[in-house]
Amino acid sequence: MAQRQPVVDSRLVVGGIYIMVFLRDTPENFHWALYHHLTESSGTKYHIKGIGVAWIADHGTTSGVMRSMYLIGVMRIGYCAPQDYLKVDTVVRSVPTDQAPPGYNSLTCRTWALHVVRLLGSGSNDYVRCNDIGALEQKVTKWGAENYDSAYVNEQPRPIENSKVCQLD
Repeated sequence: MAQRQPVVDSRLVVGGIYIMVFLRDTPENFHWALYHHLTESSGTKYHIKGIGVAWIADHGTTSGVMRSMYLIGVMRIGYCAPQDYLKVDTVVRSVPTDQAPPGYNSLTCRTWALHVVRLLGSGSNDYVRCNDIGALEQKVTKWGAENYDSAYVNEQPRPIENSKVCQLD
């Protein structure tokens, strides 16, 4: 008999697409990533990280998203049914890690993540319904700063919030 995998965190919505923010050196400067929660016990984390002067993709399945080191919290911004995860995965993996996204002067984890969010809500994609990416960025930045101190001392559980800028159903 197969053993049931533990629930990651019952506050996460299966199919939910989340922005993740992580501690860095100051309360206004975070590492940004995305997460698609695919089952009660796992999902896919998408982010890029700097290696010297270059950026590399570091995407993969995780069952420990809420135990990620330096996690400030996650904010739900959209939804894609788990059986359609390849559609989200294809969009994310199509974004280059060697050039600034359109509309930005440089490539960073923040500009990369926000560009992916924009793509997940454009064209035939309807996974993130957010008409104002700038307002979303401001809200996430403010929310991250508000939760910085509790993350710094590793208070648990880490916050999970629904975006008030993106339309969620």
